[in-house]
Amino acid sequence: MNGSLTSDIALPFSDGRLSTRVGVRSATGPAEPTVVRIMAGHLGDDRCTQLDDDELVDVLAGELSTMFGFEGPIHEWHVNRRYEEFPLMAPGHRSRLGRILAEIRTNLPGVELASLAFEGTGLSAHIRRGTAAAEALADQLPRP
Repeated sequence: MNGSLTSDIALPFSDGRLSTRVGVRSATGPAEPTVVRIMAGHLGDDRCTQLDDDELVDVLAGELSTMFGFEGPIHEWHVNRRYEEFPLMAPGHRSRLGRILAEIRTNLPGVELASLAFEGTGLSAHIRRGTAAAEALADQLPRP
């Protein structure tokens, strides 16, 4: 959608919703649809697996209406279930990861780790973590 307005909102698990992230591309012209992408489910919550696609869409549409006031018909939808495709981090993941990485740096100098399960699943998270690992190793190299 050329010229669309885009928003992406992460939602806290603690609110009890199925929705965990909402992305919206708003139409800027009368012929363009508003496209909404909703991610649902998280570690320890299997409610999404208990619903068929129609039920899941109904629940998520209701949550979207409650949170943002979106109303009106859904013209088209698609459910893409990605069980176990993405790592699901438990609460406290970042602090545990920080302690583990600090322990590795202390006890295994010259070793850096980068993984999909560390700081996010997107390409930008991979690049960020890989770059940080490479920079940490480069800092340890002797300078001419």
